[in-house]
Amino acid sequence: MWNHITNLTRLASVLTVAFFLAIVISDGPPNPLTFTLQQKLFALTLVALYAGLAWACFRPRLGGSLTLISWLILAMLTKRLPLDTPFLLPALLSLLHLIAARKSTLPFMRQPVWLHALAAGLILLGANETFGSPPAFAGASNAPAALTGVWTSAIATFEIDSNANLSGRIDGVPITSFHLQPNRTWFGRLIHWRTDYRIRGTLADGQSFQLLLDRDANQLRGTLERSGLGRYLNVEFERR
Repeated sequence: MWNHITNLTRLASVLTVAFFLAIVISDGPPNPLTFTLQQKLFALTLVALYAGLAWACFRPRLGGSLTLISWLILAMLTKRLPLDTPFLLPALLSLLHLIAARKSTLPFMRQPVWLHALAAGLILLGANETFGSPPAFAGASNAPAALTGVWTSAIATFEIDSNANLSGRIDGVPITSFHLQPNRTWFGRLIHWRTDYRIRGTLADGQSFQLLLDRDANQLRGTLERSGLGRYLNVEFERR
């Protein structure tokens, strides 16, 4: 049994580290020159947290210990237990590495072929969801029947036809150009990553905008970003 737990823990560790790297790369690494001393310590500890998890796949005692120590340092830096998923999951996996290292008879990183294939497939799916714009196989460019119609909210109104043509206004300013596209695949929906649709365009006053929307029956929910605002607004559209 512990051999199977070791295999699953290694697979989960590889995927967790891969998704962490994908998110950091896609968002762009922050500039450490702008960090305060505490922020630099936090960033260094966060890197050690995931580096230890990756190392635990090869040396479970050393790597697992590094991740658990990093998790405790994060608790001291934030003055609370870091129970959020990005912090707690590596700690739990490292604890499993340490326990399995005492009970498992598997050599380090000796994995069956199917496990490598599964890990590679999941990493590719995650990379497609992270870097694709839109992700490959996200769906047809034409709007589905459930998306066509007139949608209204407190700050915007627009209409989408069956050919994905869009017209409307945001804060009373007409939309002059647009691009409507699906924004995630089945895998993105499964892990609640990204949104169902993305609408990007330009208003008559020259400002650019972006709508990130999820469809729920006769509602569209998401966020609106305008170049002149510098922040996101939560929006909720009803079909009229």
